[in-house]
Amino acid sequence: MGEFNSFYHNLCNHIILQGANSHGQLGTGDDKDAYEPKIINFTDPIALISGGGGHSLISDENNIFSCGLNSVGQLGRSNDCNHFKIIPYSFASTVNKVSCGWDFSVAVLSDGSVFSWGSNEYGQLGKESINSSIIPVRVDIEPVRSISAGLRHVVSVTVSGKLYGWGSNRRKQLLFDKMMIKAEHYDESKQICYRPTLLNSVFGYTHEWVDCAAGAHHSIAKTRTNKLALFGDTRFFKLKSEVHGLSSNIESGLSSPIWYDAEVFDNNEIEQVVCGWSHVLVRTSVGEVYSWGRSDFGQLGRTVNVLSKFIGKSNEIFPNFDVHPGKVHFHLNTGHEVTIKSVACGSEHSLAIDSNEQLWVWGWNEHGMCGVITKIASHIEKHWTEEEVIPYITQPYRINFRCFNQNYKVKHIGCGYGHSMAYVEFGSQTL
Repeated sequence: MGEFNSFYHNLCNHIILQGANSHGQLGTGDDKDAYEPKIINFTDPIALISGGGGHSLISDENNIFSCGLNSVGQLGRSNDCNHFKIIPYSFASTVNKVSCGWDFSVAVLSDGSVFSWGSNEYGQLGKESINSSIIPVRVDIEPVRSISAGLRHVVSVTVSGKLYGWGSNRRKQLLFDKMMIKAEHYDESKQICYRPTLLNSVFGYTHEWVDCAAGAHHSIAKTRTNKLALFGDTRFFKLKSEVHGLSSNIESGLSSPIWYDAEVFDNNEIEQVVCGWSHVLVRTSVGEVYSWGRSDFGQLGRTVNVLSKFIGKSNEIFPNFDVHPGKVHFHLNTGHEVTIKSVACGSEHSLAIDSNEQLWVWGWNEHGMCGVITKIASHIEKHWTEEEVIPYITQPYRINFRCFNQNYKVKHIGCGYGHSMAYVEFGSQTL
């Protein structure tokens, strides 16, 4: 718990970025990791932010801008770029959502149409007979309200409340009924689904879905009745009856969803659910945040309360994790706790905006995506010098941008797998 200062001296700009930058995904014109915030300016307000393994997307709702690695067309154009540039495609309506997988991108427009571009090696574009695409291609699916790109798969919820998925299914992250899939749409040997496939049959067609999120190899979806279903690779979300069966019994943990009722979240409405590679965050209607899943890099932002380090039959050690959703606390130095209005996940780190529109960070920090902490808190055992980067942060920290000498409000946040992005509006008064 606490605060730390970050230093950068340019003002009057709007996008703050930090973390991994080996492919120019921060859009700052170089390829050096940023351990302290870098800033770039956009003339129009930014509403949507997302990042992948080595690329980034931002949108002002009229256009989508991209930068970073473009090895398979994930930028939506023909060349790499370490500055944000507009994707040269005329979308028919405004952009409602963008989401990045490892090396592909998806977008939902205001009319519910879905577009995808980048790698299609695992069917993640929702199209057949193409290896990749440098231009956005329309996905054949009914109008969509929510979408999320995982490492190599996509889940989406339609306006009519149906749950769809496509892409890699090697860890059963799509959890569909194989009998419902046409043979030409599914490669059994590769376990790839090349077109959007209805997942409702697995749940008996009785649920109306309203939201969804994708992790590396798992998916989670919310029903109209405020319940969550998590499916796919559940190694970090479900305890095994026998400790030594953990590693050898993976397949048995991939066949059925794990359900979470509202009671788990103090009977409050679930307003947002997001996934890291192997952890989940839920934000409720009262501004509380719950986390569960893998925790060895501080992903959960809290103390893990269960015995969770197992040794499998092959003597491999599994990382710490907590299968039970637990509350994450956001304490100021005054001791007061703030509520949260938005959360975002990278691969193993997370961001949050509090009710005062300030930024909080925690989790994996190897590339500086959580910022440089100069004062070492007592709960971090090893002593680090000011020049060294703390490898991970176990509890939320509020970033204090006092060096800007202006009032500021964090409006939108987004994560790449190893970098962080925030849209910030500056005021005119000096702090």
